Amino acid sequence: MFNKIKKGFLSQYELAKLAPRINKQVKAAVSTFDKDEYSSAIESDEKMTDFAEKVFSLLSADIRVRVPKEQFLAMIVGQRSIALKKSKNKKILKQEVGFVPVV
Repeated sequence: MFNKIKKGFLSQYELAKLAPRINKQVKAAVSTFDKDEYSSAIESDEKMTDFAEKVFSLLSADIRVRVPKEQFLAMIVGQRSIALKKSKNKKILKQEVGFVPVV
């Protein structure tokens, strides 16, 4: 009875408990992509969402069952603003796109 999979988003507590495992798996998944794919992903929310969907598909089944896809995508797209704040990423975007999007 208590082992039923809940529909909807995880609570902050549940997410905090899973965070180390999620972070480890996300880092491993992202490392399978080349830098150009990641650089192009931070150009827009749409590209970041596509990238996050690819990363989500590489996570273990255990994590994919526990973390709703919509919540995972929202978390990753939310990290886009942090990635844009890094000066190295700003420089890459300015060279490739000609401007840095305002977040």
